[in-house]
Amino acid sequence: MGFSSDFGSILNLAGNFGSLGLIFWLVWRTTNFTIPRLAKTFEESLNKQRQDFRESMHNERNKSQIMLSEYKDFFIHQVEREREFQMNATKQIVDTLNELKTNR
Repeated sequence: MGFSSDFGSILNLAGNFGSLGLIFWLVWRTTNFTIPRLAKTFEESLNKQRQDFRESMHNERNKSQIMLSEYKDFFIHQVEREREFQMNATKQIVDTLNELKTNR
């Protein structure tokens, strides 16, 4: 009975060490391979999104510049018409005020 109980306890101890070894291996594997790989994948994805955003903003900027250059003359003409209208309105107000002042 002494031998079999000793063998059983040795077998039990080896099983415990094996389980402990497996747990340590999983921790080692996770910290040395899985986490760095996840961090690298995340960083690559973030860089790709940044690049896509930059390209998108660049395209939008170019579209806006093209649109503004195409309609530049139109906008300038509209601003000049508005300015002339405002100047005429101001002149009419000043003339009306001068007439009121002289007719007093």
